[in-house]
Amino acid sequence: MLLHCFLVVCVFVGLASVAVVQDKHERLYENDLCDDGSICKKIKDCPGITDLIQQGLRPKVCSFASDESVVLCCPTTTVDYKTDETISEKMCKKYTKTLCLGYVPNIVEGQTVEPKELPFMALIGYGRTTIAWKCGGSLISKRYVLSAAHCNHNGENATWVRLGELDWKSNSDDARPKDYQIVAYIDHPQYNPNENYNDITLYRLDKDVEFNLYIRPICINIAPRNETKAVAAGWGRVGVVERESSKLLKVDLDLWTLDKCSNLSINNVRLPKNLTDDMMCAGTIGGGADTCSGDSGGPLFYAPTQEQQDNECYLLSQIGITSFGTQCGLEPAIYTNVVAYHQWIESIVWPVNGTSDLLIWEN
Repeated sequence: MLLHCFLVVCVFVGLASVAVVQDKHERLYENDLCDDGSICKKIKDCPGITDLIQQGLRPKVCSFASDESVVLCCPTTTVDYKTDETISEKMCKKYTKTLCLGYVPNIVEGQTVEPKELPFMALIGYGRTTIAWKCGGSLISKRYVLSAAHCNHNGENATWVRLGELDWKSNSDDARPKDYQIVAYIDHPQYNPNENYNDITLYRLDKDVEFNLYIRPICINIAPRNETKAVAAGWGRVGVVERESSKLLKVDLDLWTLDKCSNLSINNVRLPKNLTDDMMCAGTIGGGADTCSGDSGGPLFYAPTQEQQDNECYLLSQIGITSFGTQCGLEPAIYTNVVAYHQWIESIVWPVNGTSDLLIWEN
């Protein structure tokens, strides 16, 4: 049996005092990153500590400084005023430091994925007893999976997330799948099921995910890069008329300008404003490679840079979410642009003060 030891400290802030708790198994130091995205600070350097206490929340103790000052997990805004790093960037660095992931070099015309190559991939399942895997997603934290909002509006609620899977029909592949219940989903507040805009959702899992070689998060991209190539992955159809693939596939795609894909919005009643900047377009010149039905919600991400491969220690960066298209493999597809939504994602996954007032839908 694993025993946890806790240290209870009474901290005086102004005229108020509050008991705070330190888990001795998780000793952090000044300027380290806490699990909720807050930063370890001395009380005198944490202007938000009073508000936190007034809300009845107990700050977590990181450690004690050399001058015996208490160092607490200090709530911060989405963008830290000293480093200008977003919470997404901070968490990406933290995950990279602790997990150190290597990418295995090497859908329609897709390639099968090697074990541990894309450990952030998620299957979204429907049904309580007999589960149908109909959408994809990506693990971005210990408790949240990122996907497409339209996956919640196909007549039934998503109920399960499977992580660490390669081939859901096989028990003999080198995979370590684990299922989690979806306890709530959070669609973007401006998502309209009758249109293709703001097609993004977050699934909250019933418990924290334990990271390992087979299950790890992907980073959230917060700024566009001058790249012309990307990779998409999923368990979707391998052709226009074929069934969904039971095997996880990946496909290399060209990133196109929205102007080049404008024909996708012609006579499309779900795009009354045409394509917008919070969308991305990707496909291949001449067709033949694409995401397809069943890939919805899966990630579009940058392939590793040469510098990353040389270091052999990095996490991949997600730039898009598979949203919609027309004819698989014949036309490019449209992806939700993650950069445009990173602040919304952060406000839910790593909320300031550890709370979120956003509307969620519980299963």
